[in-house]
Amino acid sequence: MSGAHWTEQLFLDHADIFLRIHEHALDPAEAQAEAVAAILDRGGVKPPAEILDAPCGIGRHAVHLARFGFRVTGLDFAPAFLARARQLAAEVGSNPEFVLGDLREVRNALPGREGGFSAILNLWTSFGYWGEDVDLSVFRQFHALAATGGLLVLDTINRDWLVREFRPCGYDEWGDLVHVEERTLDLRTSWILGPWRFYTRRDRDLLHKATMSVDHRVYSAHELRRLAHEAGWRVTDLWGGLGMEPLSAERPRIVLVARKEA
Repeated sequence: MSGAHWTEQLFLDHADIFLRIHEHALDPAEAQAEAVAAILDRGGVKPPAEILDAPCGIGRHAVHLARFGFRVTGLDFAPAFLARARQLAAEVGSNPEFVLGDLREVRNALPGREGGFSAILNLWTSFGYWGEDVDLSVFRQFHALAATGGLLVLDTINRDWLVREFRPCGYDEWGDLVHVEERTLDLRTSWILGPWRFYTRRDRDLLHKATMSVDHRVYSAHELRRLAHEAGWRVTDLWGGLGMEPLSAERPRIVLVARKEA
């Protein structure tokens, strides 16, 4: 396996792999964007408010939120994802702004935009990749970029559900792309550890494409609340999904909603 961080291996070196996964997630994207818009509306953020989607991937949500009338900036560090995002925007008839930038340096990637966003979105478990110190830094940078009264909406895996439903192996197929995952959950640190292996199916054979150790930190709701509070946010809601379902250990998602008060 390469010595580069797994995010660089998967999203940059093997962007074609995750592009396939993104494409298979397109069908529910419009409904998910509608659910995000409902969360924003509940918090008083309505079109044409300016919102940031970071990281945005291929813009699955950004293109629909822009179509709903929001002024959307999507940020991602994968050029291949942004190229597909611009194509997708043209397909659905919307015009978000897409910016190349690293989530770890999101404030530097958006110079002069401090205090300019009415809402900031971090969706589809795009958090925990580099550990708690980086996550706290990202929360602080988001706080600097948000307008006073602005919202943060974070959607991620629910650590408490993961403990209940933990499986040491996983298997997925996206067309001829096969994904085999080995997992270890370190209960002392709340890190998921283990290799992801990708193969291309050729008749009855599997041809190896790539392997990387996708190690990342997972969070319980109270830990996310603590991090957000430490970064200056006031948490207003903790949901069990984008549809504002009740939070519980039986739901796989946590959706944190927080407000910048100063």
